Amino acid sequence: MPLTAPIAKTAFRFMILLKLTLCSVSAQTRTQDTLSLENQLNTLYGVEKLKALNQLSRFYGNKNERKQTRFARQAKNLAEQLFKDRDMPNVNRAVSTALIHWANINYKKEKFYEFGLNVEQLGAVQYHLKDSLTQAILDDFRSTLDSLNQIGAVKNGLFNRTISSLNIAPLNRKAENMKLRSQLKQAATKEKNQKFLQAINHYQKAIEIYQNQGASTEITSLHLKIASLYDSLGLHDSGQNYIQNVISTNTSKKTEKNSLKSTELTGLSIDTLKRRSEEYLLLSKQFEGERNFKKSLQYFELYQQAAKKLFEDSINSATQNQLRESEMTLLLQQKNIASLNLEKSKAENDKQIQLKRTYLALGSVALVIALLAYFLYMDTRKKHKKLNVAYEHLDNANEKLKNAENKIKNLLKQQVSTPVANELLNAENKGESAGKMIEACILFLDIRGFTPMAQQMSANELIAFQNNAFGPMLDIVQNSNGVVNQLMGDGFMATFGIVDNGIDFCEQAYTAAKEILKNVTLRVEKKEIRPFEIGLGLHAGPVVVGNVGNQKRKQFSITGNPVIIASRLEQLNKLYDSSLILSDAVFQRLKSKIKFSEFKTDKVTVKGWSDELNIHILRG
Repeated sequence: MPLTAPIAKTAFRFMILLKLTLCSVSAQTRTQDTLSLENQLNTLYGVEKLKALNQLSRFYGNKNERKQTRFARQAKNLAEQLFKDRDMPNVNRAVSTALIHWANINYKKEKFYEFGLNVEQLGAVQYHLKDSLTQAILDDFRSTLDSLNQIGAVKNGLFNRTISSLNIAPLNRKAENMKLRSQLKQAATKEKNQKFLQAINHYQKAIEIYQNQGASTEITSLHLKIASLYDSLGLHDSGQNYIQNVISTNTSKKTEKNSLKSTELTGLSIDTLKRRSEEYLLLSKQFEGERNFKKSLQYFELYQQAAKKLFEDSINSATQNQLRESEMTLLLQQKNIASLNLEKSKAENDKQIQLKRTYLALGSVALVIALLAYFLYMDTRKKHKKLNVAYEHLDNANEKLKNAENKIKNLLKQQVSTPVANELLNAENKGESAGKMIEACILFLDIRGFTPMAQQMSANELIAFQNNAFGPMLDIVQNSNGVVNQLMGDGFMATFGIVDNGIDFCEQAYTAAKEILKNVTLRVEKKEIRPFEIGLGLHAGPVVVGNVGNQKRKQFSITGNPVIIASRLEQLNKLYDSSLILSDAVFQRLKSKIKFSEFKTDKVTVKGWSDELNIHILRG
């Protein structure tokens, strides 16, 4: 226990020191990256430079206010150049970031007028960017700007502090226009998001600014906009009451100093009202230009009265005309509908009569046809039932025959080579005694010492040895287009030349013999099979091939002297202690493909053959 507390305390101090070191290293790395980026500014252009300026402005935000302002101002100026008022997400995202940084700086420095201009620019960019995060920031900026306008804080900005004492009307109008644009922007956004009550509130604030400016056309447009928003909310009565209240309110503002009483507007035509409203508006602007705001306001009120009267008379006239037209159209439509209904009823009645007659005739014919079809169907059904039973028996018999035939073919192909099996199966088409003479090469193979070897093995071991020994040999013969005719216990006979593939049959037989010798040697060396030796004999010449036997049993037979001589040559391997002996007929056909040095030549007399034979023994 006495040692545990100091160790824990030391470990805790070490962890704190390690964290401080890592933080320091990370801060140094960020500082180095920022300095490197600052040095590369002159080599950057376009949006890449704008992104770098945004990064530098953000980095110096809490470290160096002077540098932050400098980089933010450069970013804002470059952003104004890059913004092209179209869908360019990569550019617009960097532009919006620059405007947000600059707006925050102006707000922090209480430059609220410049802040409002930044918000307006950001709204133009967001219109194309449509980014959710930027929209949230923009809504927050607009809400802040709206609050500043309501409390008059915009006048405390640097712009108004320096020029408010001059009382310059155009500059005051510019600040007022900024408030107006802000209200219209917020109203349009709320209307787009279907927040109609909030949109109505912003439009009413915009109307107050327009009233100070005497913009009666815009005021009328916004009044109609508010009425339509009430309709969108389903408050149709509220929309109509709002228009009536606007008209009555404007009418009640008339004064005795007006040069024209409200009664003077009654009975005037629409063209006269339109002409007078234009005259009043022209006089109002003229006195405003002469800075006689009192008379300008009087004529503007007269213009509003004339405009409202004109609007009201136009609505009434258009409504009456539309009602008359609707009544005439409705009467004409009712008359046409009545005529059409009469004609339709008459045509429908005739159609029903004709349909009844047609249905009666068709029903009678259908009944007769149905009865005939029923009797035919029942008779055919009985016959089909008998046929189906017969077909089922026939299909079962055919299926059994096919299965038996396939089984016989598979068993036959397992017992003899595929070409021999096909020859036997096609014997009926050629005739039972059909035969032909071909040039072929006969190969005999024998396992040396098989009898003593077999006496030492059990029956299962003997069969396993034979399968393991002959399996690869038979594959080699078949791969060389040879046909295994007979398979004895200690050897087999194969024929090359029955299948013609364009390659010399002696070359195929010789290749198969060499491959068999190589395979046996390799397998014995790998101890895959017990050691044994083989002998092979090859001879070529004319032989007769065909099916031999009776009705009970047939065999595909190879007959001729080449078969006997090949068998004798294979037996001579015991005399010469060799593994392969070729007859001179085979050797001569292979002279261009074998090396003479690999063979030694001798003359022998074989049993059953009177003449001496030249033989060629493969050297061991």
